[in-house]
Amino acid sequence: MKNVLLFPLLLIGVVRLLAQTTSLPDCYETFFNSAVKIKNANSIKLQLNKREQSMASYIKQNVSGLEQRTALQDLDGDGKAELVIYNFTGGAHCCDEFYFFKAVGANKYAPTGKLFAGNTCITGNTFLFDFAEPFGYFYTCYACELEGKKNRSGDRYERLANISLKYKAGKLLTNQGDAALKEKLLRNLRYIKSLGWDGGIKPGEFDDGRRKALAQSLAVYYFSFGKNASELKTVFTTYYPFKDASVVWKEFSELLTNLQSQNSF
Repeated sequence: MKNVLLFPLLLIGVVRLLAQTTSLPDCYETFFNSAVKIKNANSIKLQLNKREQSMASYIKQNVSGLEQRTALQDLDGDGKAELVIYNFTGGAHCCDEFYFFKAVGANKYAPTGKLFAGNTCITGNTFLFDFAEPFGYFYTCYACELEGKKNRSGDRYERLANISLKYKAGKLLTNQGDAALKEKLLRNLRYIKSLGWDGGIKPGEFDDGRRKALAQSLAVYYFSFGKNASELKTVFTTYYPFKDASVVWKEFSELLTNLQSQNSF
């Protein structure tokens, strides 16, 4: 399922870049325009692994891509501004990176967290983290989606593939879901189950996006309701009883673990 032609990758990369650029006024400009600008990156010191490094040196060594932004912004309303470093890596599908640092002295900051995703939109001080990238090729093509389709009963799938995060007391925390969100997610899972299995004739063949929709719904469920792994496995087993369930669960779990290793929430 990972064999993708070069031209489609390049084409999608252009589309991603255009989408990134056109979304900036909503997702980034307001945030960075309202923050305190950093005029001299050499004057900011970062405390990393018991040693001190200038922010300018840190960015040069660790942050590379098409666009970088830096700012000081009080993310949790405690009267102390956090240092935020943003990077857009570019590439076929990737990626927004956010690095967060807390103040530990005059012009001195220590790392507290990181976001790494295909698209992370900022609304005020809320970070909307989308799961489109981590599960983009989950048994299907990147552009394949269930959204807009109906099953035999006339039910529709509603794409729910992002979570909202807030920075508080030096940590990135997921805004927990409510009963309405849980019902929407379970309705999606019931819809996916009603479609049956369509994994193709051979292992690894693309479906119409149903297993990607499953993975995204499960990821939202996991982070929105306490990160309970055993509960998530029960939900998966209930709504995906098909013959490739063990393989799908294994690959989903590996992607979920990788996602958590790259992010601080």
